[in-house]
Amino acid sequence: MTLPSFIIIGAQKCGTTSLYNYMIEHPQILPASMKELHFFNWRSKPGNRKTVEGVDWYLSQFPTIPNGKNLITGEATSDYLVDPHTPQRMFNLLPDVKLIVLLRNPVDRAVSHYHHNRIISKKRETLPFRQAIEKEPERLNIEKEKLLSDENYRSLFHRNYSYLERGIYIEQLEKWMSIFPREQFLILKSEDFYTRPDVTLREVFEFLGLPNYQVTNKKKDHQLSYQPIDPKIRSTLAEYFQPYNQKLEEYLGRKFNWEMNGNKEQKQHISLSQVKEKLHNYQSELEQIKSKLDSKSISKSRHTFQEVEENVINSFVQSSTTSTIVVENYDADSHPIYDELFWGYKIEKIQEKTSDRNTINISGWALGKNSPVVAIEIVELSSILKKVSVNQLYPDIAKRYPEVPQVKEIGFSIDFQVNKLRPKFNWLIQAVLADETRMPIGCIRTNNTKSLNIRSTPLLTEEAIKFLENFLKQKPYAKVLEFGSGGSTIWLSKLTKNLTSIEHDGRWFQQVKNQIQKQKNCNPVDIKLSARPYHTICEKFPEEFFDLIIVDGRDRMKCFEASIKLLKPGGILMLDDAQRERYKQAQDLLIDWQFTKTVSKNRHTYWWQKTLQKITNIEPNQSLTNQKQIFHKSEESAVIAGVSMVKDEEDIIYYTLAGNYRQGITKFVVLDHLSSDKTTDEIRRFADDYPEAMVYLIEDRDPLFHKFRKMSAAAEFAHRMWGAEWIFPFDADEVIASLDKPLRNILSQLGQKHFCLGLQHRNYLPRSFYDSSEPNPLKRMTHRKKEDTSLFHSQGYSKVIVRWQLGMEIDQGHHLVKFEGKKLPVTALGKNHGLILRQYRYRSREQIKQKIVNGGKAYEVSQDISQKHGGFWQERYKQYQKEGEKFIDEFYATEINGYSDAIYDPAWV
Repeated sequence: MTLPSFIIIGAQKCGTTSLYNYMIEHPQILPASMKELHFFNWRSKPGNRKTVEGVDWYLSQFPTIPNGKNLITGEATSDYLVDPHTPQRMFNLLPDVKLIVLLRNPVDRAVSHYHHNRIISKKRETLPFRQAIEKEPERLNIEKEKLLSDENYRSLFHRNYSYLERGIYIEQLEKWMSIFPREQFLILKSEDFYTRPDVTLREVFEFLGLPNYQVTNKKKDHQLSYQPIDPKIRSTLAEYFQPYNQKLEEYLGRKFNWEMNGNKEQKQHISLSQVKEKLHNYQSELEQIKSKLDSKSISKSRHTFQEVEENVINSFVQSSTTSTIVVENYDADSHPIYDELFWGYKIEKIQEKTSDRNTINISGWALGKNSPVVAIEIVELSSILKKVSVNQLYPDIAKRYPEVPQVKEIGFSIDFQVNKLRPKFNWLIQAVLADETRMPIGCIRTNNTKSLNIRSTPLLTEEAIKFLENFLKQKPYAKVLEFGSGGSTIWLSKLTKNLTSIEHDGRWFQQVKNQIQKQKNCNPVDIKLSARPYHTICEKFPEEFFDLIIVDGRDRMKCFEASIKLLKPGGILMLDDAQRERYKQAQDLLIDWQFTKTVSKNRHTYWWQKTLQKITNIEPNQSLTNQKQIFHKSEESAVIAGVSMVKDEEDIIYYTLAGNYRQGITKFVVLDHLSSDKTTDEIRRFADDYPEAMVYLIEDRDPLFHKFRKMSAAAEFAHRMWGAEWIFPFDADEVIASLDKPLRNILSQLGQKHFCLGLQHRNYLPRSFYDSSEPNPLKRMTHRKKEDTSLFHSQGYSKVIVRWQLGMEIDQGHHLVKFEGKKLPVTALGKNHGLILRQYRYRSREQIKQKIVNGGKAYEVSQDISQKHGGFWQERYKQYQKEGEKFIDEFYATEINGYSDAIYDPAWV
């Protein structure tokens, strides 16, 4: 087993996730199974940190590094820094580990911590910021005593509400540096990391004894958008932290310069009680100001407090309803399930309430087919924010559907208080049918639509514009492909008769299209709306088809790479904003082409001319990534969504969701099919415990066991809602596992010809000697079959993960995917990329019985598919009906005593 060479120990909300993700891009740094292992503070059972089993589990979370390989690995748990017992525990196991610490202005850290609790998980923090700070001593006093007295005590209160305590870095570092030598620490300032990440990373790599490496994907993780706190509250907190910050600077011998207004003089220390008093005084000042403004002594020409407040609200309402907040109807033609459930539906435009300018209203109608629509819900993740009855008359709509009896109350109306809406949100609008089926029909969200500003020339360098004018004057019939529509599309359409423009944003697409139609001197444009990732559209064009390709917009490097084979010999490939770090690899990719570099004050535009002699080392269907090892990382990681249909799986569903989340799947659509146990509670518990996961729970009340139809609808829903490129259909007892590198990296690096990736099962077995007190089956079941299994033996796979396209259909058992009625071929095998599918099919006698009964009854109800599917469960259900409990006993005994060659292979989550 491999020991970690480094650990990022904190501090929380200081950039540790971004730093870790940047670091593991280095080719000599291998990631742990997940960023935060929490081994030294709370993840393992009491005492397990001292046992061989516990230590083995921890070390098993790191990849095995062969002897002689100059590779290292590590983890990043930001809670380690503040935990009082972690330093000694870690030193006992890892005395030589290198420790990395990020420190941020403690005021900013506290504010970020608070808004994380508010935005990521609303249930976690309900108090306003001022009150949350005041309540901290009351919330933490007893918890802190328990933490100090009991090393195995885990305090969620302390973890969640230590806004100020976590910012007293001096006390935490003194504890750590009394145990570990100082030379094993690298202390970094978060503000430096945010502004100059390259410099910080160079320092990190040097500290770890590694050569410098240019990281290409510098996206900040977990960025939140929120309003700044009141300056007086900020000043009070800065005053509170100032003496601790000064001690920290003296202790470390370096300046952090976090003092407000540049005042570096020694200030008198203020206590938490004084902070509370100052905040109360400030609140009193506000009340006095309001009282004075409301009094008659104020001149009538002045606005009263109430009038000022109303003006602000009215202004916000006007901007919100006209440009900030929009509603969107989901296309009912996107999937057959809508046609099965609805005659029709519509959400009207947002309206301001004339009686209350602070209130906006959305209304509409929904008409169910087999079951009436009884309610409309506004949903965020798995939480219902609003629910209203469908009880209003829509006589004009009723006339459209004479075949529907008693069409009367099909309308709904929902009010929203504008001043209570967040600056950014995206909520689903779903219809609830009488049979309790729920289906999304639209959304209400903040509008980030780009405003169309048609320029006389494109946003390129002046030299690039002149070059294009001359090029197209000489070749007016040149075939041109443009990625990213806009003003440049209109400009180009006046110069060429063969322009194809690709755009992924539907609203922007429509605006550009409308503008082209209005212009009198534009040639027709083939403007295509393509869902991201829109570089895949290149597969629809023949090779050597275009004379000019301009790459702008999203997924730029992917579009650039995919365009190469589409360009004619002598053709031009142009890249805008080419000075950006992540686009510099383009020069290496086209090293043999004629290169032109143009630079202006604000942008760089580069272009390459393809050599007239055709490049012969690129086969028609071969990925360039395999020809030249240039792209170690894709520009953007693949978006993966898991979809599942479950019934009575309360013992395992929480843990399989958590296990798949660990593998990088952060978005889930779960259909609960008539569960009679606490399955839905466990799904909601997962959503609460993993606030960064996006979970959409659909309570499916349709008794038909049409997994193929419902799972396909769930996949399409995830694809449309989150832009999921890859869909992972899984059962409640299945967890995908990547043994070599992150799942998202494997999928991102697969060539575009691959749509279906086949996965083998690794079957875990029940055993009589397991610890029955352990509730987690993934931890309890440590033994598996010796050989991985494949339903399709000759092809080496059982289940699939699929690159989703509109019109695909998942098979009843997730064994294959169809597209336009034809089976999609599996062109890549997970086992060749270190991917397997762990399965925990049989876990106890009662669970086996329940699985057999549920499976048999499901196919009894669904006679239309029972002849083709579910034969295994139907046969066992018949045996159970014939033999009763004896059959279950024999079945269980076979499973628990069989497979004498089973091997020990724990995979705890």
